[in-house]
Amino acid sequence: MASILQVCYDSPDSPPDACSRFERGTSTLAANRQGQVLTNGEAVGNGQTAQGPRQGYINAGYTNFEGFTAGIKYQSDLADVLDGVFSTWLNNDPGRISFDFDVFHVEKQQTSVTGLGFDLNRDQGEIGNAKWRWKLETAYSRGPLSLVWTTNWIDESRFNNDFTLETRTPLKVDDYFLHDLSVTVKLDELTENYGMGVLDQARLRFVVRNVFDTKPPLAATNSANAYGTYDFIGRYMQVGLTARF
Repeated sequence: MASILQVCYDSPDSPPDACSRFERGTSTLAANRQGQVLTNGEAVGNGQTAQGPRQGYINAGYTNFEGFTAGIKYQSDLADVLDGVFSTWLNNDPGRISFDFDVFHVEKQQTSVTGLGFDLNRDQGEIGNAKWRWKLETAYSRGPLSLVWTTNWIDESRFNNDFTLETRTPLKVDDYFLHDLSVTVKLDELTENYGMGVLDQARLRFVVRNVFDTKPPLAATNSANAYGTYDFIGRYMQVGLTARF
C-alpha cells in the first residue's frame, strides 16, 4: 500500500489507477479521521463511504536494458602448435591447451518504479553493474592432469550516477582483476591398478581462489553492491575428491 501511495503523490499528474484505490477523510469531525486513509466502510465526510484501501499490482514500472555478451573459444594440441624439437616433448604428447574468453557490456540499464520516469534510476556503470567485464579461462591438459587459470576483470565503477564531487568523493572505484587456479587429477587408472574398479570417474581437485590475495578496490566497502562483486575473503584453498560408485 505504501508504494501505491507513493505513486499517487509523487507523480506529477496523480494517476487515477493509483489514487482511486484509497480515500481520505474530509470531515472535520474526529470520527471521520480527517486527512487519514480510511478503511472499507468508513464515512468519508462528503456523504460517501470509503471503498478502500485496495491493494494489488499496477502495471507501471519498467526496466530499459541495452547491452551485449560475446564469447570465443580456441583449443589445440600443442604438438600442432610447437615446431621442431618442442613438439616431441613428453613422448610426443606435450598436451592440449585451450582459451575460453567471454565479455559482457552494459550500455543502458534504467529502472522506474512508477513508470513515469521522474524516479528514473540509471544503474549502468555503477558498482555491481560495471559497463565492461570479461573472463578468460586458460586450460592445459595432458593425461590425467588438467590445470585451469581463470582471470576475471571488472571495469572501474561509480558508487552512484547521481553523485557529484559536491556530494561525494571519490566518485568511483578502480578496475579490478581476480585470478583463480584449479588443478584436477583423474584417478581412474590409479584406482583400477589398486583393484578399486568400483570407483568411476574419480577426481582429485585442488583450487586456489584469489591467487594473488587481491583486495577489493579502495572504498568499495561503502557500497552494499560491492559484496558479491568483489572478493572480500582473500586467498583461500579448497581440496575435493569426487567419485561414482
